[in-house]
Amino acid sequence: MLVFFGKGVWGQGNETFDNAPNTGSTYTTTTFTGQDGSTWTMTQCRTDQTITGKACMMGKDRTPMAYIESGSISNGIGNLTFNYKRAFTTNANFEVYINSVLKGTFTTTNTDVQIGTIDNINISDPFVIKFFQKTGGGQVNIDDVVWTGYTGGGNASPSITNIVQTPSTDITSSTTVSVSADIIDSDGTVSLSQLKWGTTTGVYPNTINMTLGSGSTFTIDNDIPAQANGTTVYYVIYAEDEVAAATTSPQQNYSVIDPATTTLPYTEPFTTNLGACYTYTVAGTKPWSWISGAAVANGYLSPLEEQWLVIPGIDFDSYNNEVMTFTNYAQYGTNDANNYLKLFYSADYLGIGDPTTSTWTELLFDQPAPGAVGSTIITTPSGNIDLSGISGTSVYLAFKYYSTDSPTSWKVDDILIQEVSVLDPQAFAAVSAGTDQIDLTFTTNANTDNVVIVYNADGTFTDPSGAPPVAGEAFAGGTLLYSGTVSPQSHSGLTPEQTVFYKAFSYDGSNYSPGLTDNATTDATEPTNHATNFTATTNSSSAITVAWTDAVPASAGYLIKGSDVSYVDIVAPVDGTVEGDGLLVKNVAGGVETKQFTGLTALTPYYFKIFPYNGTGGAINYKTDGSVPEATATTTEAPTAPTTWINELHYDNVSTDVGEFVEVVLKNAGDYTLADFQVDLYNGNGGVTYGAFTLDGFTVGNTVGDFTFYYSSTPGIQNGPDGLALSYQGTLISGQFLSYEGSFAATDGPATGVTSTDIGVVENGIDPVGESLQLGGYGNLYSQFYWQSPLAETPGAINNNQTFGNYTTWTGGTDSDWNSALNWNNGVPDALQSVIIPTGLTNYPTLTSAGSCNNLTIESSALGNGSLMGQGFLTVNGTTTIQRYTTQAVWHGIAGPLDNDDFNSLYFGGSPDVWGLWYNESIN
Repeated sequence: MLVFFGKGVWGQGNETFDNAPNTGSTYTTTTFTGQDGSTWTMTQCRTDQTITGKACMMGKDRTPMAYIESGSISNGIGNLTFNYKRAFTTNANFEVYINSVLKGTFTTTNTDVQIGTIDNINISDPFVIKFFQKTGGGQVNIDDVVWTGYTGGGNASPSITNIVQTPSTDITSSTTVSVSADIIDSDGTVSLSQLKWGTTTGVYPNTINMTLGSGSTFTIDNDIPAQANGTTVYYVIYAEDEVAAATTSPQQNYSVIDPATTTLPYTEPFTTNLGACYTYTVAGTKPWSWISGAAVANGYLSPLEEQWLVIPGIDFDSYNNEVMTFTNYAQYGTNDANNYLKLFYSADYLGIGDPTTSTWTELLFDQPAPGAVGSTIITTPSGNIDLSGISGTSVYLAFKYYSTDSPTSWKVDDILIQEVSVLDPQAFAAVSAGTDQIDLTFTTNANTDNVVIVYNADGTFTDPSGAPPVAGEAFAGGTLLYSGTVSPQSHSGLTPEQTVFYKAFSYDGSNYSPGLTDNATTDATEPTNHATNFTATTNSSSAITVAWTDAVPASAGYLIKGSDVSYVDIVAPVDGTVEGDGLLVKNVAGGVETKQFTGLTALTPYYFKIFPYNGTGGAINYKTDGSVPEATATTTEAPTAPTTWINELHYDNVSTDVGEFVEVVLKNAGDYTLADFQVDLYNGNGGVTYGAFTLDGFTVGNTVGDFTFYYSSTPGIQNGPDGLALSYQGTLISGQFLSYEGSFAATDGPATGVTSTDIGVVENGIDPVGESLQLGGYGNLYSQFYWQSPLAETPGAINNNQTFGNYTTWTGGTDSDWNSALNWNNGVPDALQSVIIPTGLTNYPTLTSAGSCNNLTIESSALGNGSLMGQGFLTVNGTTTIQRYTTQAVWHGIAGPLDNDDFNSLYFGGSPDVWGLWYNESIN
């Protein structure tokens, strides 16, 4: 008799998506022939990103949901491994099915390549693999799918997980690389483990044995040798068990990149990519990137970003008189100590790796003034940055982008670093000195070379050559103003509000420097007279209107400044300095003759002064002499804050948005003037309002008890992150600056200076028409309700799962004490309040002394049942409702919650009413 012992390994297959069509950035539904010969389907997927080669990316919240599915594959399956990687900013969350049976769920928290492993599937029949995107899961790339064949007799080939490469990044031509992996054979022993590697994808001519260390971790006996700059190394882990059942891991790879260096002149126009610049992320998930011919960094919607863009290294010891220029562009956010773009250099940075471990020195350059940047792109040439004081044979310059609470979008373009024969003046500035003169100041370079100043009307100059002519003659694309070393100089004989452009060159008698530029505008003429009939009138507890008669002759505008202290506390404006609008500072054009100040404090006297002015920007000229008009008014007592809130909202649905609306609830509406209530729509980009609607223009809906519903059809409500605010008489209702898809600070309107509260639910563009975001829960105050994900809309009516009344809901915030207010959302219940005890909590109430309430409801759901202990101490003046959740198609034993209860007393609802005789429920 012959007896054969074996494990019956049936083979192995893989899919690399090399045959998948090239979709570009368009999500596509199509098929292709896989490497196993079956027809694979990719639905709402794209193939424009890579892992080890072409990868297949499943889209986020597509319609239909994205998935990747194989055809029917023969010979069965033992184990499955694959590479996956988060594509953008949202964490991945997807499922893997074999023959429609869920085998695993996979997530990510970063953009590193992950290895997915499902062991011991052991299906002998033909099988189908399916990767399915879950709702809310971020875009995810799938690649290098590998499966082992079915192993008869129950044997499983080794599993390979947790492949660790050291170092994982910043590998140069002098770096050797170590690799380890966890290798387990669940029903035997690992008899062979190897790393196979090469420099061509899929080809592994080199083998390094691996040795078991601690636990199940195997490490290669020798490092992968250092490789030449520009090489990509590909490798797999191979393992066999005691009967030669084998597993090969998905292919891994790394690239060898030496620090970049350059010579002068160095130019980087970012025409098609970031060139040889190196990026490094210290914090955040939004590194420098190439967009439309520029290097871009933008921390929008991120709480912290520190991103570095490193220019190739330069041997500064080989050059003299080095100068750098570039153009920077800023948009949105704030330029301040927490949100900025800076330029540094380092002589000890290695050109690759974490820059924060090296010493950096800041280099100043021209950029927008500190403060809010605004939605208009501000373009600023850097000016000539003097690098002549830098020494070292390997010096790196780098841009550091940093953002926290108010990110700015920064772009850098057209970098030029060059050696010049003559250095520019160390400083140059042009400043208005009245209506007919501009003063110019400069500091010569270290060689005290002459400074040659030319001017024109448009700022376009040419390179100078030869000796400068006499003052007043044409030169270098303008007119010569001065040549010498004496500062300051004056340019007189100008007219009011005349803008003049200047350029200052250093001249050593033979050559000129690149030159520094500046411009200035002469002052406007000062207004002749003040405004007349200046008055202040109280409007409400938070608003005062000032009015006046314009000066004669007319002025371009008026600056009104206020104080809640005194007239003396109001500081007169300074010529050439524009004062931006604020709570007690307003600019008004001539011809308007009125302005309202809002957001004021109740029962407070306010003092105002009005100053006429002509001109704009640096040419502005105020009249501050003579008798400056004054007016005062006192705000009234603040009214009792109304009970009102935003109750429902719809802003997005599948395809073209339909029926956007806002719903507001107001208690005792007859006590108020509806026009005093206003809903402002806010743009999350900049925090400004883009629409406002008063409640008298809303449609009146139902009234429930003391509460009336009002709703307004509001086409054009923007998708997030945006928001809306509810105010009364110009004052924000507390807690009613709400936002969706993120939070932000308001910069104008009734919510000025307030940061919005994100409601925590969204409409993501795939919800059907006719749904909305709405409050649910029990109570009569906004704080007692909660926002719900999209449900059938109810404009003008009470929401789904919403009940109005005098309720308090158990939260169990601290412990199980019924008498602790910290455990309730509306205080400890009294005899008039109804009580809700929900499910899914950790702490449930216990009474140890007498308590009372109106109605009592103990809820039940799929999460479990609510609970109440010590009920013998509780007096319920109304109705007690104790719910019990049951599942369909299952018999349940049901017991009454009361002593001496019987089945006939149990009420099941329904139509007609069903009591406890018998009940066959087909659904939950």
